[in-house]
Amino acid sequence: MRRFSQAIALLSLCMSGVSANAEVTPRAGNLDARVRYAQWVDGQVYRVQTQVGRVTSVEFGPDEQITSVVAGDTASFNFDAVPGGSAFVMKPTTNGARTNINVYTNKRQYYFEVSESSAAQFSVVRFTYPGGSNRTPANRQVARGPANYDYGGNIVNGTTPTQVWDDGSFTYFKFRRNGELPAIFKVTAGREITVNSQTMPDGVVRVTGTSPFWVLRLGEVESTVGMMKAVRLVQ
Repeated sequence: MRRFSQAIALLSLCMSGVSANAEVTPRAGNLDARVRYAQWVDGQVYRVQTQVGRVTSVEFGPDEQITSVVAGDTASFNFDAVPGGSAFVMKPTTNGARTNINVYTNKRQYYFEVSESSAAQFSVVRFTYPGGSNRTPANRQVARGPANYDYGGNIVNGTTPTQVWDDGSFTYFKFRRNGELPAIFKVTAGREITVNSQTMPDGVVRVTGTSPFWVLRLGEVESTVGMMKAVRLVQ
C-alpha cells in the first residue's frame, strides 16, 4: 500500500511539470517551409507565426463557408475575407503582437494562437481532414454575381476613380490613364483596413471583397467612395 501511495505521489509530481497548453504547429511543406499543413482535430489549438509587412492565409476545406472570425486583439492584426468563403488572411501591424483567434464555419470550429515574429513566417496554412476531401480551395472558380455600379464619391480630385463597381466578390476601381494610383482602404466599423489589390491588364484596380465605404489616399489628397444605398442610410 505504501509503494502504491509513493507511486501516485511520484506520478503527480511528474505530471505537475507538464504544461497544460498543447498547441500544434502546422508541419512544413516539402517544397517550401512557408507553406504549412495542419490536420483538423476537434478542440485542437494551432500555432501560427506571422510577420509585419506580410500576410498569412488560412485555407479550409472547399465545402466550408466561414461564418465568424473572432480575435482577441483586433488593433494589432488586420483580417480580410477571401472570395469563395473558405479562406481568410491575417496581417499583423505591431511587432511582437500575440493574440488568439477563433474561426467558425458552417461545418467546424478552429482555434489559433497567433504571434508576430521576424524569425519565422507562414505564407499559408492549409487544413486537411481525416477521411474527407483534402483538396485546397486556392484555385477553384469563384461564383460571382451581377455587377453593381451603384457607387458615388464625396469629391473630385486626383484620387477619385472614374468608375467603381463590384461583382459580389471583388470591387473594381477605374482611374484616368497615366495617373498615379492611390492606396485603397476598406472602412470597417470606422477603421481603415488595408486590402489585397491587383492592377489588371486594362489598368483597372481590383481589390478583395466589397465594402459600403472605401477611402482612397495619395499623399495628403484623399477621397471617399461608397455604395449609394449606404450613403442614403447615413444621411
